[in-house]
Amino acid sequence: MPTHAIRSMVPTEHCHVEPLTPGVSLRRLYPGGMAGPNGETRNDIPGGQTWSEIVMLGNEQDDFIYGMPDIRMPPNQIWPMHWHDCWTVVVILEGKCQIGDWYMMQGDVFVAAPSIEYGPLLIGPMGCRLLEIFADLALAPGATGRNIMTTPRSGAVIMSSNRAGASTPATKAIPRCRSTAPTACGSRGWRPAGRGIWAIQTIRTAAWSGIRG
Repeated sequence: MPTHAIRSMVPTEHCHVEPLTPGVSLRRLYPGGMAGPNGETRNDIPGGQTWSEIVMLGNEQDDFIYGMPDIRMPPNQIWPMHWHDCWTVVVILEGKCQIGDWYMMQGDVFVAAPSIEYGPLLIGPMGCRLLEIFADLALAPGATGRNIMTTPRSGAVIMSSNRAGASTPATKAIPRCRSTAPTACGSRGWRPAGRGIWAIQTIRTAAWSGIRG
């Protein structure tokens, strides 16, 4: 166990950045998959070791900065219900992650509107690598709430509504989200899964391996 355990490790420099032309650069994410570049998520610390780095679109002169953290998490790690005060997208790249009672797998996408509370998150038995995309990094920190709702069907925690409004639980488990209307969503299925929540399941193909570090 490390002498000074830090639950979330962040690299001090980027893996690879190559300027191509003024205003354009090529950046490569760290290798190692969901275990982390050097197996960091296998570190034996209370609560489990997380590793992440962030790609930012914009700078301090812009009205807002778009943030895309590449997060690697250890098996069976738990994150409580929480919210972010901007649009948030979670994309599963490797492994599995249970949000409420929806067991997200590689290629699944979760979309939450600003200030919508969701969770808890339970990382799968092999760990997980995901992108958590924030529309406005300044509003991304959010918070953890105490108002936890349950679904009447299973009793599993799913998500509550906007923290500033009336609390309304989702009426059923987040669906597996397969659409029968290809003209509406092409090769992927989606549907609302609660107030301010959209659950998307893409068709899983080998193309996902192309974005792994």
